[in-house]
Amino acid sequence: MMLRCIEFKPKHYIFQYTPNESAPSDIDASEYFDAVQDEYWEAWEQLQAEDISEQEKTMMVFSLNAVNQQKLHAFCQRAPDDIGILLGASEVAANVGAQINFLRLAVEAGYQALPDDFNWNTCKLPNSEENELFLLAMSQLAEAYLEIEAHWHQAEKLLLRLNKVCPESDLGTDQQLLRLYQTMGEWRKAQAVCKRNKGEHLVLFRYGQALSHIMLEQQDQARKHLAAAVAAMPEAAEILLRQPSEEELEAEYDAALEEMGADLERFELEDEREWADGETPLNRSRLAMVTYCQDCGHLWAKGRPAELLAELALLR
Repeated sequence: MMLRCIEFKPKHYIFQYTPNESAPSDIDASEYFDAVQDEYWEAWEQLQAEDISEQEKTMMVFSLNAVNQQKLHAFCQRAPDDIGILLGASEVAANVGAQINFLRLAVEAGYQALPDDFNWNTCKLPNSEENELFLLAMSQLAEAYLEIEAHWHQAEKLLLRLNKVCPESDLGTDQQLLRLYQTMGEWRKAQAVCKRNKGEHLVLFRYGQALSHIMLEQQDQARKHLAAAVAAMPEAAEILLRQPSEEELEAEYDAALEEMGADLERFELEDEREWADGETPLNRSRLAMVTYCQDCGHLWAKGRPAELLAELALLR
């Protein structure tokens, strides 16, 4: 498999694969990854049953993880520029905490295929089937970087590039950016992301905008936007005020996920015109509210955010 990126109209590019008979097919890759994963978990379960010390188990699990990675790397060497295969390997490697290694390889394969004169500020990679895997690899690598403080700036770089080259992407890039900026305490940048998404019916943006005003001590705007967010999505405020434990939130998530099935079935039967401007059952579902509180509840747990939220709740 040989990967190229070609210009199909001025400053607009798509990826193209040239088949290679010696490279594994998608079916071959899927079957191999399933087999590697099954072998790993079977060996892991056998290891847990062994009558040995915890220290010995830890060392043997470390060795097992290394062997798992070696198998994946050896297979990927048969198609080092096949982003789809590298993404598949990353899913299996997630079992041993090595997902990020294969995501880096997937993104690097795309970078290597870009022409020398590709400019991230002026060129576009349309949200097409040809570009789907590379854009997904960038998004997933950014998501992995979000979990590692030392890589936050690399996550920001990837997400800003994604926004530039594919602003119509449905990968939730601005949602990732907002979560990143909130974690970093970059409240002006967070506010800018919320402002360009002010028409979106997403709890992350609604409450995120209010939170950025609070953190920037813009009290009038903070009250205005928080009141609007609470009025539109009161369930989120109710959960934030309770500050349930992680275990309680997990239980609420499971219950909300079950409820969501019925909402989605109803959505399929209703006239789409009733869900204009990006409004869908998912956006206002309890599942969305619980998920927001899992991700961002700690930001509302104390200080001025908690005080203002409680104050508004008393007024309602």
